Amino acid sequence: MQSVSTFWQRIIESQLLAPEEVETLQQAIASAGIGLDADAIAAWLVSQNKISRYQATRCLTGAYTSFDWADFLLVEPIDGGMLQYHWRAKHIPTGQMVILLELKDDPSADNGQLGELLDACQKIFAIDFTYFAPYEVMLHDSIGRAILIDRGGTTLSSILAGGTCLSISESAAIAASIAEGLNHLHASGLFHGHICPETIWIPAKGHAQIVLIPPWLRAEADRGPLEPAMSNYAAPELNPTQVQATASADLYALGCTLFEMLCGQTPFAGNATIEQKMEQHAQESIASLEANGVPAQMDQIVRYLMAKDTSVRYRSGSTVTEALQPFIEPADQPKKRS
Repeated sequence: MQSVSTFWQRIIESQLLAPEEVETLQQAIASAGIGLDADAIAAWLVSQNKISRYQATRCLTGAYTSFDWADFLLVEPIDGGMLQYHWRAKHIPTGQMVILLELKDDPSADNGQLGELLDACQKIFAIDFTYFAPYEVMLHDSIGRAILIDRGGTTLSSILAGGTCLSISESAAIAASIAEGLNHLHASGLFHGHICPETIWIPAKGHAQIVLIPPWLRAEADRGPLEPAMSNYAAPELNPTQVQATASADLYALGCTLFEMLCGQTPFAGNATIEQKMEQHAQESIASLEANGVPAQMDQIVRYLMAKDTSVRYRSGSTVTEALQPFIEPADQPKKRS
């Protein structure tokens, strides 16, 4: 069993807590009658939000080297979703919670990858509607990370898990927010190429926003081969062996996502190969949403978003936002941009 003194020593050595704060906490623990059990003390510190569960485990086992990186304190690794293997961290000088994105390519190498990322960042900095945009890219101790503000919340995919449907107003509000975000992204000469519930963020406060992190934060349109999960949202004109992101394909993917929000499943649900899915997008008509209680006008918006002919499909996100406005109740209305 881990000794209490060794546990506290590791807490101090790792700079998770200052010696003065440790002394105060030790007095509080003694008053609470928690006892001389390192596991119990660690659990209490976690419950008081003094350290994270990850930090507690590492200090109990001694399986750590350091929790600090540059001016940041590593809180815990993210263990699921699109941010898996990245880090929640705290900016030590300000206390601001952030997410540290691991950059797979060596930022110090002259391979153009970092320059490409920074070029995309510069274009996105002016867009205040998108959710994740690195405000700094740092190289420290030979490790490159993009630093993001952590605003809390969850992905739309988490909300829709298990075939959950959203109300017409909620669905319209989310789609309108994303459409406006796409409008500004496209106006900056950038395309997302991966619009789907997994890349739509529903923050703890505010309205739905687009997730823009590597690999979706890219200046060029080339997205490589189509991923199987993305085949549920892929516009029929895309080449699945070498996807080129476009504004029109982003809007088609938004239409697929809106369809899913309204009825709990993708337009062409079921197990199928990428080739079969692409054939469905190109040849099959989508089911009517009216059977799910969706008004005919909303059903028509989805059909225009998912038009197989790009000349029939909506041309801009702003047009989509305008079309969706009548279906959004006051409580769900997206905030107007200044």
